[in-house]
Amino acid sequence: MLGSVKFNRNLTTSLTDADGNRSNVEIEANNITAWGYNIGLMHKLSDEKTTFGISYRGEVTLEARGEDADFDDVPTALQSTFSDGEFDADLPLPAELTIGVAYQYSDRLTLAFDFNRTFWDTYDELKIEFDNGITSVNPRNYEDSNIYRFGLQYRYSDRWTLRGGIYFDESPVQDGYYAPETPRNDAIGYTAGATYNYSKNLQMDVSLLILTFDNEENSYDYYEEGGVTIPFGGTYDSSANSIGFGLSYKY
Repeated sequence: MLGSVKFNRNLTTSLTDADGNRSNVEIEANNITAWGYNIGLMHKLSDEKTTFGISYRGEVTLEARGEDADFDDVPTALQSTFSDGEFDADLPLPAELTIGVAYQYSDRLTLAFDFNRTFWDTYDELKIEFDNGITSVNPRNYEDSNIYRFGLQYRYSDRWTLRGGIYFDESPVQDGYYAPETPRNDAIGYTAGATYNYSKNLQMDVSLLILTFDNEENSYDYYEEGGVTIPFGGTYDSSANSIGFGLSYKY
């Protein structure tokens, strides 16, 4: 797995330099690598129509070590405290368990259902340690979440296979922990796709995903400044579209 990060935020709600510019810090890291594993099993039942599958993807932690941290627009009196340097931080990517079943309803139609459990409870905080002695700790307290997927595949002809589906994706973010850098609401995804067989060996796949997130008004209630909690609230409204193309050749 390969990752990168570039993140900027104000140091406080009011700290500025002599010209009134807000004091801020920017962290950046590139080419962060980590290894993980996947295991899976698929079994066709004796009726030759039902296929059962299970897969597990292990947790992976992306570790940034000795990366760049730049403090800008800091008052002269505090520049020795907020000095440029390096930072360390970890971002856990949770384990996932998926269980699925497909049923061949007829020679042309196949129905499928997947249940996915994502173990987000491993993401309990975002902790950034700077080599100037400052540590930033932001509670996250994500909880495990589920995804329910329903789909069908229809073999229209020897050349065309059509697909469609819908899935329901639960948010792992609890009330009071909505942070602007990773807003995450409940979502519904609508999917469509098709395969075209040019020949016995060559085929093309196309896919479309339309992802709609629930409109959420929420806040992050665990930021402290000078021992005082300062909530940060907002309305989160998101959507995403994804188009895919694939080309396969069988020897």
